[in-house]
Amino acid sequence: MASSFCEPCSASCDEARNQEQGAFIRQVRQELVAYFIRRLPSPDDAEDLAHEVLLRLLRHDDPDSIVAMKPYLFEIAKNILIDRNRRGRIRCEASHEPLSDDMPDEDQVECERTIMAREDMECVRTGLMNLPDRTRSIFILRRMEGMRHQEIAGNLGVSLSTVEKHVRLAVQHLKGCMENAA
Repeated sequence: MASSFCEPCSASCDEARNQEQGAFIRQVRQELVAYFIRRLPSPDDAEDLAHEVLLRLLRHDDPDSIVAMKPYLFEIAKNILIDRNRRGRIRCEASHEPLSDDMPDEDQVECERTIMAREDMECVRTGLMNLPDRTRSIFILRRMEGMRHQEIAGNLGVSLSTVEKHVRLAVQHLKGCMENAA
């Protein structure tokens, strides 16, 4: 008799049904959040997982065919936890380090990089100044001016092996300076 009173097309019946469903979903969502909080090591994900349960309900082909809605939703919740634990084992999440608020921000890291680069440049400058004049000149021509070994040898009137030796000595000296500075 009640079904003849409340026609499916009736706007007031639809509104009442929507309000009833909304109240039910709010209540179940709170229960789902509590369910997940009790079962998760970190309660931060409880809201997201409760939301996932409700999304799966919305994706169901025929939600009106579900006889016992609450048990059905908690079965979905259980399956979500099983899936999450399975993914966690595959990803070895237990060995992951959580992100910390103590991690430096990008500006701080960039500032440190700039300081380190300046220190490195000062070390190279000092190292170059400590080289003998000929070794320093040959190294600068090769590495900074981009001249080939043969060109340097021809311009300075020395052999190719002398140029190679001076470049090698300069690189070894500067490498030693950088290692000592670190």
